[in-house]
Amino acid sequence: MDNFEIVLRIGVMGFALLLFIVLTIAYINVKNPKLMYACLAFLIFFIKGIMFTLGIFYVYFYKLFPTTFELVLLDFFILVVLYLGIARK
Repeated sequence: MDNFEIVLRIGVMGFALLLFIVLTIAYINVKNPKLMYACLAFLIFFIKGIMFTLGIFYVYFYKLFPTTFELVLLDFFILVVLYLGIARK
């Protein structure tokens, strides 16, 4: 595992958390139930990021949740596309 993959794993986790927080604040202000589903999706991405990141430091988690660089990169691009869909006016 190279340094770029480690940064990407932590980046996916942080990006998902940021989007979860932004959408939670938006939900509190607007009270649109559709935003709650998006919040839940980003929360799941954040939890998945935690599991992937723990796999870097603990072999036990890596055996439970084996990943490849391509999967982490795909998660990152999914989050970027979702962000662009939400951030667009």
